[in-house]
Amino acid sequence: MKYGAWVLLLMLFIGLGILKLNQDEVSGTELIQKIGVIESISCNSGSKDGAPTVVLKSNGSISSYKVLEEFSLRTDCDDKKQDLIGRSVIVSVLPNENDFAMAYEFLLDGTKIYSLDDVVSSDKETAYTLFLIALVMLGSLFFHRRKDT
Repeated sequence: MKYGAWVLLLMLFIGLGILKLNQDEVSGTELIQKIGVIESISCNSGSKDGAPTVVLKSNGSISSYKVLEEFSLRTDCDDKKQDLIGRSVIVSVLPNENDFAMAYEFLLDGTKIYSLDDVVSSDKETAYTLFLIALVMLGSLFFHRRKDT
């Protein structure tokens, strides 16, 4: 019973890893593109305030989109925030999402900032990290068990 918590944690990490690998709901879906001009930006890089957001103005309407942390890093958003406002943007979102949708692809003045591959590979990296943690825990469990006997 002494190793029960280790076994439960091991099962939890394996389960979360499998869930993260199977969570890819976006790859098989056709994304739609929204074109606009940046109205305002909330960089939130390295922040616990949530994902960075970009507000776009398009045909007189204003929409907010969550963007990946890569946006802040690759555009140097914290330092060049004012330079980004007013620039042309194309974001790709799921068809059934309207305001405050996740932008799975982001193009700034025709330059790709990040793509769907970045999103999918990030999920896979997280899953593999969880599997690696589970493997280390399993090895540790067997190592400590042999020491006790």
